[in-house]
Amino acid sequence: MLEIKTRKYTVGEVPGDAAPSKGIHRVLHLIDGFDLDEELDTYVLRIDRRMVRLFSNREFALIDWEKRLQIKVQRDMAKALQRLVATSSDATQRHSLAWLKDKLQYSSPISKFRQPVLAAAAELERLGIIAGARLEQSTHGKEQIVWTRL
Repeated sequence: MLEIKTRKYTVGEVPGDAAPSKGIHRVLHLIDGFDLDEELDTYVLRIDRRMVRLFSNREFALIDWEKRLQIKVQRDMAKALQRLVATSSDATQRHSLAWLKDKLQYSSPISKFRQPVLAAAAELERLGIIAGARLEQSTHGKEQIVWTRL
């Protein structure tokens, strides 16, 4: 089962008033139908209209797989940062170090998190995914990592 929520709509969840009981979900299929037209000797593939709706508004992130396969330093963390970069269209991206440490499930203290996250960001810089990665203080005095999306 797949449930996807975006700012504008939800796909795969049965609305509360339409569901026989709370917590009921509808399965989301990628393919609605696959038919053979013997007369024309062709296949017809029908995509579930909800999938078309989901992708028609370009609410998805594209990962550059060629660059992803070239990641060598801090591989898992750099891949996670690459996904994070792809999810925002903001040219300058800022992320709280504490939030990022929690998001990446990094169990060591924040003092031991700084070096690996900067190394992972440097790897993304090497591959031309981001530029100017650095640590700085937010306007609220919290430590954050900042970079420019390329």
